[in-house]
Amino acid sequence: TYGPVAIATKNQSAYSRRLNYEPVSAEEAAPLFERYLKNKAAVTAEELKAIQDHLFHYCIRKAVEYELPVKIHTGYYAGHGGMPLERVRCNAGDLCPIVKACPEARFDLFHIDWPYQDEVIAMAKHYPNVYVDMCWTWIINPGASVRFLKEFLMAAPANKLFTFGGDYRVAELSVGHARVARQGIAQAVTELVEEDWIEEEDVGELVERLMRGNAHEVFNHERALTNWARFAAERT
Repeated sequence: TYGPVAIATKNQSAYSRRLNYEPVSAEEAAPLFERYLKNKAAVTAEELKAIQDHLFHYCIRKAVEYELPVKIHTGYYAGHGGMPLERVRCNAGDLCPIVKACPEARFDLFHIDWPYQDEVIAMAKHYPNVYVDMCWTWIINPGASVRFLKEFLMAAPANKLFTFGGDYRVAELSVGHARVARQGIAQAVTELVEEDWIEEEDVGELVERLMRGNAHEVFNHERALTNWARFAAERT
């Protein structure tokens, strides 16, 4: 229904399980799902994982069909007192076989997988269909975010990074977050110029891409707006 007017899909399952989604056919998953609908307690943990694995890959195929990037939560958990770091540490490794198996899908990895951000830099450098998102990270750890931005630009293509996302339930708080992000982006880029890794005349084009251009290209904002106008007209 909403595929043509959506910007992306989003998956937050890393809060409840590992991201080791394996290929499971519809024929394998269907009887398990039927049993689950009748009685959730009637399926084992392994069978529930098989159902989830099938649905995850089904959703990726649908995202490709509608040209939607796949946003995936990685890294730090919201809240406090309940983050299993041994599972968080597996995020990047678990996703590698998935992004390899789904080359037509574009994966947007949220929160730079902090505190394991080096691994997603390696993924963005190696896999053509992996992008990294700095949403939330400036208020998680601004110092680490500055270092990450510098190291990403030293290692991976600049068109694979989104440098801001408000990540607040209350929109007004994004203003403060944006100020922190602008300060951090300015610091990181200034240091790269001073250290002779970036030419000063290239800064304007680079920053426009990091703060705005990449997102407009990957999320195809104009297409969504055009489709939304048609979608709304058909429903009135």
